[in-house]
Amino acid sequence: MKINKKLILISAALLATTPAVGTVTEVNMPTVQAAAKQKRTITVNRYTGLYNSRGQELTHYKGKPFITFGKTTTLKYYGNPVKIKRNYYYYIGHGAYVDASYLTKINGHKVLSLNHNSYVYTRSGKRTKKLLRKGLSYAFTGKYAKNETATNYVFSRGKNNYQLKTVRIKGNDFFQIKKNQYIKVANIQSIESNQLGLSQMKVTIKKNTPILIVGADGYALSSGKTAKKGKKFTVDAEVGMNVGANSSPHAYRIKGTDTYLWVTDAYSRQNVATFAASVSDLKNYTVRPPKDNLQFFNSNGENITPTGFIYPRHQLLGVDGQMYIWVPKENKAELFYHIVATSKSFDTVHKANSSYRDESIEIGNAFVKEADVETYGGLKKPELINTAAEAQADAQKQASASERNKLQALVDNEDTVKSSTAYKLSQHSTQENYDTSIKEAQTMLKSKRNLSVAEVKLTTWILQTRVKNLYGKKITVTNIAKLTKTEIRQLQSLLSSVSFNSNDGKTFTRYSYDRSSKKIERIVTTNGKVVSKTEVPLTDFVSEK
Repeated sequence: MKINKKLILISAALLATTPAVGTVTEVNMPTVQAAAKQKRTITVNRYTGLYNSRGQELTHYKGKPFITFGKTTTLKYYGNPVKIKRNYYYYIGHGAYVDASYLTKINGHKVLSLNHNSYVYTRSGKRTKKLLRKGLSYAFTGKYAKNETATNYVFSRGKNNYQLKTVRIKGNDFFQIKKNQYIKVANIQSIESNQLGLSQMKVTIKKNTPILIVGADGYALSSGKTAKKGKKFTVDAEVGMNVGANSSPHAYRIKGTDTYLWVTDAYSRQNVATFAASVSDLKNYTVRPPKDNLQFFNSNGENITPTGFIYPRHQLLGVDGQMYIWVPKENKAELFYHIVATSKSFDTVHKANSSYRDESIEIGNAFVKEADVETYGGLKKPELINTAAEAQADAQKQASASERNKLQALVDNEDTVKSSTAYKLSQHSTQENYDTSIKEAQTMLKSKRNLSVAEVKLTTWILQTRVKNLYGKKITVTNIAKLTKTEIRQLQSLLSSVSFNSNDGKTFTRYSYDRSSKKIERIVTTNGKVVSKTEVPLTDFVSEK
């Protein structure tokens, strides 16, 4: 028996299994009809809730407390989709309704939902009279494929990302729902209840709202500019913003900029694919060990994990590169991450009748096996700089004079780097990473042992990367003699970011701006007592446009 192409809606009063509902409206619309051998069923995901005839969320179902189904569940439905207030629902009995836009299947068919009413088009681009309704779910025949790097027309299911296979028709992207039937991809809300994301989208400002920037200390700040109500912006990411609270309110990143708009103050019927828990995650990649006692290695594949200490599970590690390193003890090349920080916090190995403590240890440039950690944050894995075969060959070959000279040139450039604004106004930990890397390179080049191509190449890459990671820059202002409130907040953010504690925690160096005198002081305290105050030129931190 063929599936009916149209559904004739029947009045709720004629359906013995459906209760009369005063707030429910039935509307003629196409949907998926069951074949003879199929029951009238819908499948919902684990997060699906239930509602009553007024669209209110239920807390009990069949006499038992209820929040969500907790697992993918197939349910029998009665009658046809009904409209309650602004949404469509399926009635599943016992006074309970399921939101029609949260379905994964209808009668065994995979479905999509819409964010906008959508006409159906033919392959030639002719619009038909068939209209699919926003908020309902519809079967489709179009395909999608696993794609971990795609950022447009994508959705996530489990740990994997998938991308729709679309068709270009008269300048627009379409997705197939049946033979010679297509709808605009921009009108799709979800695939099998998984939100569809776009690489970029338009948002409309709902009310006047500040255009945001991120201060040097990582906190969200007003740029001093305002996005006016009704203005449209193209955005390409949704990001959690640091406002100094337990929660991180979300903002859209304006495409091609480092400026942001509060999500609550902007509207779009679509969703952007790129989401980051923080602005840091847009640029950085973070991993963590799933169990205690993570092992650390150097560029020669030698284990350098501190004796008497363990690196605890789930403690985060920022990484900035992937590379194969030849491990002599294992007689093979392994895939590693390079750790950003040269100093890490380790726990002491617990012994009977001994106290526990953690300690910051200068471990230097270290690497961890990719197989020993799991991804925690970040959008894209860092670049892979070599192959396993190259790692093996480089480990067994002596570095040439030209390779050593290339590294020496980077070492000789130390004074130039340290006199740059990029170095001076980077956080102290970033400066220390560079300083440690320079010392390691100097020690290596002065040693009398034969250096392998592998260690010279990796050390060269490390120094180049350390320089790239120096991000400091001055605040740009209109008039250095008359800073605005916004400019002062940006300056204070920068001063906060370059303030630092000594490694032993006893000495604190901070920078303070006095609004009345318009001067900056460098204040050093040891054990809580001020030991020095030095005036620092404002121009060290601020420049005019």
